[in-house]
Amino acid sequence: AAEALVAQGGLAGLLGAIFGAGFIAELPRAVVLLIANVVMFAVATQLLHRYGEAQRAKLGVRTVQPMRAAAMASD
Repeated sequence: AAEALVAQGGLAGLLGAIFGAGFIAELPRAVVLLIANVVMFAVATQLLHRYGEAQRAKLGVRTVQPMRAAAMASD
């Protein structure tokens, strides 16, 4: 199937000519893995943020205000 796309021309043909038919065949898998990595990163970041906020609250440490909010509060 990938070799047919390469023979057909267009963007797939150009990529196939440069990288080979195996590259075209691996694209769907690579895209799915990239999306999965982005989702896992977002979930891990959110969990770490929640954990950090819980630990700060447990210790009684105030959270840092964003620069814009701090500047507006001082005006």
